Amino acid sequence: MKNIAYRLFSVLFLAALLALGGCAKFSQISATSVKLQSINPRGMRALALKVDVGVHNPAQQIPLSEISGEVLVSGKVIGYVTMDPVTLAARADSTYSVKADVTLAEGVSLMEALALAKKKTLENATANVSAKARLKSGVSKKLKMKDIPLKTLMELL
Repeated sequence: MKNIAYRLFSVLFLAALLALGGCAKFSQISATSVKLQSINPRGMRALALKVDVGVHNPAQQIPLSEISGEVLVSGKVIGYVTMDPVTLAARADSTYSVKADVTLAEGVSLMEALALAKKKTLENATANVSAKARLKSGVSKKLKMKDIPLKTLMELL
C-alpha cells in the first residue's frame, strides 16, 4: 500500500506541475525531487502522506490550491489523491513539505492496488489532475489535465 500511495502522490504532483507548464510563462517549472517523509494508514482503504517535493520555479510566486487527481488503469479509476495547498516561491529552487490523502476507489481491492504498484510497465495507466493557480495579479485559473500517461511521468521521477 505504501508503494502505490507514494506512486499516486508523486505522479499527480508532477502532473500538476506539468499542467502549469502548459502556460507559456511557466513552461520551465519542474519537480527536481520527491522524498516520502511519513505515511500513516487511515483504515484499510486510505493513507495520509507527508512528502518533500523539490521544485525549480523560475517564474513568479504561484499559490496552488484544490490539488486533486485520480489514477486510472484501462479506464477504471483505482485511486484518488487530494493534496494540501502549496505556494511555489518566486524564482527559486525550493523544497516543499506537502500533505496528501490517498484513497482507493470503491470496488478496488488492496491486492489490486499492490499488484499495479509492482508492475514494471504502466502501459494502460493514466491520470487526471486538477489544481487552481492564483497569480500575483489576482487572476486565478483552474488547470486540468486528462489522460496523462503514467508511464511517461514515472520515467521523470
